[in-house]
Amino acid sequence: MMKKSLLLLGFVSTILLVGCGKNTALNTIQENTGGLASGTSIINDTLAFKAEYEALNDNEHPHMNVPENLNIHILSFDQTQAMLNSGSGILFFWFPSCPWCRNLLPELFAAMEKSNVKDLYYFNPKELRDQKELVDGKIVVKKETSPEYQWILDKLDTILPAYEGLNNPTIKRLYVPAVLVIKEGKILNHHFDTLPEQKDPQIPLTNEQKIKLQTILQEAISPLNNTTCGIPKIWEKPKYSC
Repeated sequence: MMKKSLLLLGFVSTILLVGCGKNTALNTIQENTGGLASGTSIINDTLAFKAEYEALNDNEHPHMNVPENLNIHILSFDQTQAMLNSGSGILFFWFPSCPWCRNLLPELFAAMEKSNVKDLYYFNPKELRDQKELVDGKIVVKKETSPEYQWILDKLDTILPAYEGLNNPTIKRLYVPAVLVIKEGKILNHHFDTLPEQKDPQIPLTNEQKIKLQTILQEAISPLNNTTCGIPKIWEKPKYSC
């Protein structure tokens, strides 16, 4: 798993976050997606997410708990496109068995709670990603790049790290966990992985490291202050209240 340090753009020193609250986010999604994200579907997404992740609380995976008071939105690829093109909010790329993700997620939840941010947009890219390796100095494609994954690579090209082990910095890869803070389609901040000092995801973060990671994530999501988060329709100009 790729170990990358955070890249924070536009640091905000004072963290006074009241945006992306439950009601405003829900209203925006309902207005801009034709009501597809009803209160019931958000609750169902949150509970499904909680069940999927907590089902892996065993000896092979780091344990974690998902709060039920969050609004977790499980996105389709089309919704992820819309979010990256003109949406606002926290977009998180990950998958349940990823140990780095399971280390980062509780600290992201804590940062969101401290910041009064309720909405988290989730997309699992695992099945879309390609697989490449270097064999005798040549890049061998083990699994072809899907059109959807290629779109993500092109969209995020300037912030993605190189594919490890290929000795070619122009070939990028979306490693998880990846936290993107988006406002009106512009990526303001992003954070990959947990902390550089965590070398083994099976060894839990210390309390000091947890506080450090929470602070980093709070600062990363701070530009969402007073922002109405949501996914606009692809074919409409988005509406925002910030």
